[in-house]
Amino acid sequence: MDITVRLKPEYTDGKLEARKGEYLIQWGNKMWQRYGSEAINLLSKNPGAEAGKTWDA
Repeated sequence: MDITVRLKPEYTDGKLEARKGEYLIQWGNKMWQRYGSEAINLLSKNPGAEAGKTWDA
């Protein structure tokens, strides 16, 4: 079974769809970001550095 989540443009600065096997993270600013499995592993090892590269305050 395929699963697709569609995000509204005002809730993400990235891609508008996430699919089965991808991860959605909601940041403190209420924005969402889609990650693949490799990226989520990097994020969990060093959350401050990865978040800083991706989201501007």
